[in-house]
Amino acid sequence: MFYSNRKLEETYRRKQGMTLVEVLLATMIFSMVALSSTRALLQARRLAEYNVHLITVNTVIEGYLEQMKSMTLDQLTSEVIPTTRLVDGAPLTQGLTADGLRNGILTEVQSIDVNGTPDNPNDDIRLFVQPIVTDRRSENPPHVDILLNYRWIIEGPNGSRLREGSVRYIRSAIRNS
Repeated sequence: MFYSNRKLEETYRRKQGMTLVEVLLATMIFSMVALSSTRALLQARRLAEYNVHLITVNTVIEGYLEQMKSMTLDQLTSEVIPTTRLVDGAPLTQGLTADGLRNGILTEVQSIDVNGTPDNPNDDIRLFVQPIVTDRRSENPPHVDILLNYRWIIEGPNGSRLREGSVRYIRSAIRNS
């Protein structure tokens, strides 16, 4: 059984493939999908990196607050609050200042290497802590008000980013008399 020329021509035309316009359109659609996927992955990476930095800073600040919770009220209201650095356990050279300078000056500077690259200080978090301890033992009920203001700066390819936060704790004098 032989095909006629007309049937062969129709079969050949159907199997010719895609035109140049179809190829360009498919390439454009694929490029748009790839570009949007890449942007989404980059945004997810930036968000994950920010969350690691935020959790690290919050952990260090909570550590400072826990140290202050375990102190006596006299230590809290003294001129220098005896604290240790939470990253390596070394005592702070000056401690966190408590009276006079404490109200308005960011005192403790701590550099935290979250990426495990000690040779590159540009990716470290620089942490500043400002403790404000208010002695309210003469009030009823007697207490000490602790406010830890903090700022952290991280250098990145687009410049440095500054973030701020604060933690407040009220320590009862009745509990620790």
